[in-house]
Amino acid sequence: MSDDGVIKGYIPLLDYDKIGYGFIALIFLQVEGNHLIDVEGQLATPQEVVAVYDITGEFDVIVITRFKNIASMNMFIKKTLKNPYIKRTVTNIVLNVVKEDPRIKI
Repeated sequence: MSDDGVIKGYIPLLDYDKIGYGFIALIFLQVEGNHLIDVEGQLATPQEVVAVYDITGEFDVIVITRFKNIASMNMFIKKTLKNPYIKRTVTNIVLNVVKEDPRIKI
């Protein structure tokens, strides 16, 4: 599977609570269409960002993030909103993780 490019790499499964990143936020963004790819590239670089997805519906992008606390999330959101091409954000905070596992059975 590695030779076929199915396996991209090997990573450890971390207990984020134990390393201080147990605070999860889902950030939905509306972005000006012509700048979508550039904005997504900028959003993908901070260490707190776990995933960036193009999505359908009312919002264009969802950013899955992990923070140490609300203050660091607040700073991230305020910095993100400085981008003139981001029209609107909605942030949801995860209260409980019911399932989180990047593995699927094949």
